[in-house]
Amino acid sequence: MELTICRRPLDQIHKADNPRSNRKPATLQKKHITMKILKSLIRKALNCLGLEVSKIYPERQAIIEAKKHFNNKSIIACEIGIYDGEHALEMFKHLNISKFYLIDPYTKYDYVDDNLYKRLQKAKKNAHQLLAPYQDKIVWIEEYSDNALPHIKEPLDMVYIDGNHYSPYVDNDIENYYKIVAEGGVISGHDYSWIGWPDVANAVHAFIIRENKKLIFGRGLDWVVFR
Repeated sequence: MELTICRRPLDQIHKADNPRSNRKPATLQKKHITMKILKSLIRKALNCLGLEVSKIYPERQAIIEAKKHFNNKSIIACEIGIYDGEHALEMFKHLNISKFYLIDPYTKYDYVDDNLYKRLQKAKKNAHQLLAPYQDKIVWIEEYSDNALPHIKEPLDMVYIDGNHYSPYVDNDIENYYKIVAEGGVISGHDYSWIGWPDVANAVHAFIIRENKKLIFGRGLDWVVFR
């Protein structure tokens, strides 16, 4: 096992995920969604003022590493946890993606009240609008990540995991999707943090030990492993 730590700006310490479990307190789950909504509102406000908003969403380490690794090669990618589509858009902008599997159930969980559910549905609508220019390259899969697997019948060059951040779900995502990553491909994800997201860190750590892989950790709390 080898760990490479890449420098990252101090302000890139957290981005809420789109959780898929009611294991944790509802207040934490609502905070996750609220953070995403707040970021979206800031971006829209700056757009109305005609200001550049790229600094709201700088490249994460997974994109940086993938750009260097694939060197503009055409790839087939997959992201788990889409929410409003901002990260998927960044992947499209910086990588030569010919086919992109986007997985998110956008469903109403037990901890989500009606108002938050409406916001989830709005995030889904925004994602489709934001990614409309790339629609011919996208395969939308509105399922939980484990149920989405049968819909993917080809090897993937890159997988980015930003779905359920709790065990055993994140463990399952890493294990299941690594199996369909092509040789020379990349599996990666968000929020590798022992303090903020210990289940993610534990899952990634167990994975790299089990597979004897080098871990790259860096900007945006991204983790990256090459197959």
